[in-house]
Amino acid sequence: MARHLHGGHQLLAHLRASSPLADLLRSAPSLPAARAAHARVLKSPFAGETFLLNTLVSAYARLGRLRDARSVFDGIPLPNTFSHNALLSAYARLGRPDEARAVYDAIPDPDQCSYNAVVAALARHGRGHAGDALRFLAAMHADDFVLNAYSFASALSACAAEKDPRTGEQVHGLVAKSPHVEDVRIGSALVDMYAKCERPEDARRVFDTMPERNVVSWNSLITCYEQNGPVGEALVLFVEMMDAGFIPDEMTLASVVSACAGLAAEREGRQVHARVVKCNRFMEDMVLNNALVDIFLLPGPSLAKAEAAVELGEAVLTLDASNFSEVVAEHQFIVVEFYAPWCGHCKQLAPEYEKAAAVLRKHDPPVALAKVDAYDERNKEIKDKYQVHAYPTIKIIENGGNNVRGYGGPRDADGILEYVTKQVGPASIKLRSAEEAAQAIGDKGVVLVGVFPKFAGVDYENFMAVAEKKRSDYDFFHTSDAGILPRGDQAVKGPVVRLFKPFDELFVDSQDFDKDALEKFIEVSGFPTVVTFDADPTNHKFLERYYSTPSAKAMLFLNFSDDRVEAFKSQIQEAKKFSANNISFLIGDVEAADRAFQYFGLKENDVPLLFVIAQGGKYLNPTIDPDQYGNLAPYVKSEPIPKVNDQPVKVVVADSIDDMVFNSGKNVLIEFYAPWCGHCRKLAPILEEVAVSMQDDEDVVIAKMDGTANDIPTDFAVEGYPTIYFYSTTGNLYSYNGGRTAEDIISFIKKHKGPKAGAAEEVTQTGAGAVQDGITPSSPSEDSEFLKEEL
Repeated sequence: MARHLHGGHQLLAHLRASSPLADLLRSAPSLPAARAAHARVLKSPFAGETFLLNTLVSAYARLGRLRDARSVFDGIPLPNTFSHNALLSAYARLGRPDEARAVYDAIPDPDQCSYNAVVAALARHGRGHAGDALRFLAAMHADDFVLNAYSFASALSACAAEKDPRTGEQVHGLVAKSPHVEDVRIGSALVDMYAKCERPEDARRVFDTMPERNVVSWNSLITCYEQNGPVGEALVLFVEMMDAGFIPDEMTLASVVSACAGLAAEREGRQVHARVVKCNRFMEDMVLNNALVDIFLLPGPSLAKAEAAVELGEAVLTLDASNFSEVVAEHQFIVVEFYAPWCGHCKQLAPEYEKAAAVLRKHDPPVALAKVDAYDERNKEIKDKYQVHAYPTIKIIENGGNNVRGYGGPRDADGILEYVTKQVGPASIKLRSAEEAAQAIGDKGVVLVGVFPKFAGVDYENFMAVAEKKRSDYDFFHTSDAGILPRGDQAVKGPVVRLFKPFDELFVDSQDFDKDALEKFIEVSGFPTVVTFDADPTNHKFLERYYSTPSAKAMLFLNFSDDRVEAFKSQIQEAKKFSANNISFLIGDVEAADRAFQYFGLKENDVPLLFVIAQGGKYLNPTIDPDQYGNLAPYVKSEPIPKVNDQPVKVVVADSIDDMVFNSGKNVLIEFYAPWCGHCRKLAPILEEVAVSMQDDEDVVIAKMDGTANDIPTDFAVEGYPTIYFYSTTGNLYSYNGGRTAEDIISFIKKHKGPKAGAAEEVTQTGAGAVQDGITPSSPSEDSEFLKEEL
């Protein structure tokens, strides 16, 4: 007995002695700090203590370093249940259900924490694993473990994911028998489960019996009514929530605004909008802003009918493997959305798609809109056949399935209506009177009218073929009488194609009916000489094409309310006449171009302003005569050079890149990143670790540059973020495409770094070498995407 007590005292002494190291591990704020604490553990007398190694596993897991956590776990001489639970909790927290299950299966004697962790891992992953989570919960209950709030919350989450109200009721029964877990979290989880299982009455029953509520409880029930009806009850509940003193969050307001749109309750919706404006922190929320759009673009007569139709039942056809072929075969024209239940974009599209479907099914002829759950394994054959690789994907299927093409239109109800109706029926419509012609041509968009003495022959057929191909982008009409057209030679007998447009010369004729020539005619003549950047949506497609062309771009920005605006417009039109064809012109209203100004680093008080973008930089005027005006340097967008730059990873800006990279005499690894990029945020602590590890090497610099706030020299091909380059003292530039670990990057640097500055003869840059090791930039360059985001 004495020996046993002595051993216990020794263990207690060990634990007390090692507790400062454990505290250091628990509080490590970053990966370098954790690595430093790890090194101290290895040098201490307690390097083999299971208690400390368990804490180290948890520390690495908390920092998202599963590989390191697993490595430490595998090195524990005698792992105990706590060791397994530490790794199991890590996999659960980071959404790795399969690995969590494997760790659980290896535990000789799982305890309650083991069960809770594996249930949470499986429940959080959702579809495909939620059923396993419920089976583990049943096993836990059968093994006489006490089910606590953590257990029940995970179980109810699984029931919600599986839409399994029957099992949810059983879990509810267990909760009722466990009064010690009656708290607001479980009540909210029950309301959420019944709401997602489309059981609003049961959700309300639980809500009404909750002794205490929080914002989550209110949100779950409000969203339940908004999605399942009666929609008006969501507004009533919102008022009750406010009266009870709760402050709504983004989800509350988004659901209430959607409910207002569903009821066409514009006044109530605008009251909610006023509250959103007061809560300024919500204004960037995408879901909430999309809901508000429903209010400010409240439907006209056709969409009002759609709302009523939606209330009566689904207008969108639901297809699956059992009926897909049959339904498609029955329709000459059908639009099919391939979606995934968990996809946020699909959820945003759903109500708009439903509204459009309700109108289109009353179209003459009726048009069917359908949907397929492409994430369901039972529909995999359909998904593969139609090459669905992203969600949502929308296809237009014609002639009973013989013709398939992609949908290229908007994703709001009005946009879907306009786009789809243009795809139905003939590609070109016959004009019979001057009244029809005036209404069809109007003064907004580009319109093509073919004039033919008879509606037959090669010219007519080529015109109809191009109309079919371009029907999504332009309106096509045909007639045998040019006299009914509002502009142009009314005596022409044809065949001739007349392009009407609300800019430049207002109409242009062509008599070349070769298909390629006709497409070229439309492309060239249907594009304005000077593009206008303003709030008019009819100009948006011109803007997208303007910024996507490789030519130099001259842009004049001014305030369109300025008295001199017409004079400026005339001047830039004249400038275009005398310019070469390799430069495109634009005139923009500063009121509509705030994001463009932010991108170019300009201010509103700079207007009127003319500048030119050419390959390699932005210039005030690329044709300035140096003898007359002197050597004006190109404008380069740059953040200010930091006054203090003493962090391990050095900050480079456009104005300092020559000094810090090309002329530094150092081996420089530079990352081009974007603040919004998730992959860049994950890479940041790894680069910091690399910098700390190599700080004793004075010839190596680790640096970073915000590619969205600085112009990037053309030496670097940055097509996405993060992009990493290594500039050696030899003058060679290498792109890094290797693994995302500190070890991989350090190995790459050591392989390619040049000799110490001054140890070799001065060299010049000889070009880029590439080492392909596996990093892929996360998104397209903002240079090519900023305008699309602006629109």
